[in-house]
Amino acid sequence: MKSNAFSSRPITVFANFTRDMAETLANVFTHYEDEGVVTLEVTCRGLWLVNPLNNSRQFLGQAVLQEPCGQPIQWGKSPRTLQ
Repeated sequence: MKSNAFSSRPITVFANFTRDMAETLANVFTHYEDEGVVTLEVTCRGLWLVNPLNNSRQFLGQAVLQEPCGQPIQWGKSPRTLQ
């Protein structure tokens, strides 16, 4: 697995945001923020906005998980198609 420059912990998820995903996040930010922070839940099915008031989820987009050997587990489209 790759490590980032800010932590010795390996990177396990890369999130590729399309313009639509970024716009959705900006549009719903005030509904999903808690003290100025939005929580994203990452699952094998994608990225989810977590509502701090009722713990509900709204789908935001696709996630790519990394296997222990560093090879991506691709769910749905290849990550290159989202860049």
